[in-house]
Amino acid sequence: MNPYIPPRLHSLLKVLAFTETPISVNELAKQLRVSRRTIFREIEGIDTFLRPYNLSLNTKVGKGIYIWGDQAGIKGLRETLEEKNAGIQSNRDERRAILALELLTGTEPQKLYYYASFLKVSEATISYDLDFLEVTFAKFGVSILRKPGHGVSAVGNEVEIRRVICHTIMESKRMGTQFYINLSYPTKEKYTGIDQLMETRFKHRLVWMTSESKDVLAVYMAVAVERISSHNEIEMLDEEVPSSFLPIADFFANSLELQFSIVFSEQERKNLAVYLSALRQSAHFSEKPEGAERDYFLKSLAYRMIEHFDPELAPFLKLDDRLVEGLALHLQSAIVRIKNHVELIDPLFEELSRTYPEILAKSKRALEVLGKFSSDISEYEASFLATHFGAGVFRIKEHGKRHRLKIGVVCAGGIGTSYFMASQIKKVFASQVEIEICGLGDVADWNDFDLCITSIPLQEIPIPMVQVNQLLEQKDFDAIRLYIGKISQQKVQDIQPEKASSLLESCENAYDILLDVRSILANFTVVSIEGECDFDHLVKLAGYRFGSCEEKGRLIYEDLIKRESLSTQVIPSLQLVLLHVQTMGIDGPVFSIIKPEGENFTAPVLAGLRSCIIMLVPKAASRNTLNLMGRISSALLENSYFLESVLRGDKEKTYQKLEEILRNYLTENIIF
Repeated sequence: MNPYIPPRLHSLLKVLAFTETPISVNELAKQLRVSRRTIFREIEGIDTFLRPYNLSLNTKVGKGIYIWGDQAGIKGLRETLEEKNAGIQSNRDERRAILALELLTGTEPQKLYYYASFLKVSEATISYDLDFLEVTFAKFGVSILRKPGHGVSAVGNEVEIRRVICHTIMESKRMGTQFYINLSYPTKEKYTGIDQLMETRFKHRLVWMTSESKDVLAVYMAVAVERISSHNEIEMLDEEVPSSFLPIADFFANSLELQFSIVFSEQERKNLAVYLSALRQSAHFSEKPEGAERDYFLKSLAYRMIEHFDPELAPFLKLDDRLVEGLALHLQSAIVRIKNHVELIDPLFEELSRTYPEILAKSKRALEVLGKFSSDISEYEASFLATHFGAGVFRIKEHGKRHRLKIGVVCAGGIGTSYFMASQIKKVFASQVEIEICGLGDVADWNDFDLCITSIPLQEIPIPMVQVNQLLEQKDFDAIRLYIGKISQQKVQDIQPEKASSLLESCENAYDILLDVRSILANFTVVSIEGECDFDHLVKLAGYRFGSCEEKGRLIYEDLIKRESLSTQVIPSLQLVLLHVQTMGIDGPVFSIIKPEGENFTAPVLAGLRSCIIMLVPKAASRNTLNLMGRISSALLENSYFLESVLRGDKEKTYQKLEEILRNYLTENIIF
């Protein structure tokens, strides 16, 4: 396939290729209706396009310039230039994108005739397209200057121009057009060289980036090379230089120096490092923020964003360490983008807007937290956040509702007794089941249910059935529990997407889960404390009660205090304190309760709260451990019976519910 030839160069090549004798620069400028300066700029990169045909551009003193080479090469060039006008498309969106890039990368005004000529449309159409582009450009601070008799040009500083170039390319990519891949901006020779570097020397250094980040980087380097070649200065970007990106910035800068015979100053290298830090990382190449102080700052922002996203769900979303870590990692580059007006387009934006409008709207609300960095934040940043928040909300729902069985209850005593039976069953198995009352006269489609619980024998039921006493004795609950366990196990096996690749891996996975369950049950307790104790005293008790030695108790205390400084763990709406943290002060997960000796805590900050939950997770917790603790926290949200037991400090009932949650988790996750 013949390479794409940019419009301006195409016009020049066509004149030269079909002219047998040398032609002067003045004559070329006159024929093409451009300035001598434009002709000289086009000539700079012309050999890049002549080389594949074994041709070159020569000069004859006093006569002008001409293409030199054999007739076969000239014939091949002419055929390429004649083919569909060198690839110019008639599609309106593509035409406007080409026009936009020509305006943005041009160095001097061009008349409407010039653009109409190579785009094969009327000057009126070009004028209409410019009206459309004017609105888009204005969003980035770029204006279109139209001077009668002088021409049309784009006006803006380098950052603004670069943002519009990136926006144009990314939008074209989102719409499925491909012309942008070979567009040579800001000059033909320079971008062609960068394109080659991206595909060869830079290729293995770019694996950590998302595809849209690679496109944006290519634009930045093309503009930077053009700027350095023109000996123009650049202002330092408004961000501290991240040391981890300096080596790769040096590698890119050194390669560009060799390719284009330029010199990257120390300031240019630092700016490139900052720009690299603004690009999004692929999910498979995530690195944590540098330094404890930076990590603390980003996590504090993450907690504030969670509070803005959904105040009601916030206490539980904050328990999701995967969400908090993911947001902190995302913010590491997002803040740099926002401060320096680097826009990345999310290809999922339209789909998220259509499929999850509520999540996207809440994400825009969360984005307000970053308003202190810039008043002009791209809507795509909310889209990136929505993928994190959406996953967090989904995990809460999954922990609480995954594999919930639908049960139909039938009782000979009538609908009133059925409701009594249903309430008793729901009280014991609330997190596992959804219950529907079925009267004797109802014609139920039992295929929609997983289990039938009835006080009378029913004939030809196509699902498992448990016949019980309508007053529900202990043996009835045991029978129901047995059936629920069997059905849940079968459901998990039916939908389980992945299994361990070997029996040994299955055993190791099961062993890890069993150790976590044992740790939770063995450490569970209800500790009483004076109601007038303050928050610090409460945290100290939690630390030294569950740390195996004084040093580990101190670690737990310090981590809980640090966690509180990020975002409060006091939840008045639930009437409790939820002390939750990952810490090196424990070896296994902990779930326990501290309750006041009276009905409520009375000290400031804690006044009116009925209970304190302790949820501690080892610092290097596995995914299984985090999922298990997530299941418990979701049960607090989903199951009012469990929450009330915790608030009352009822050790026996809380332990029973905890056993049920853990037993279900074992049933679902230990699979061979």
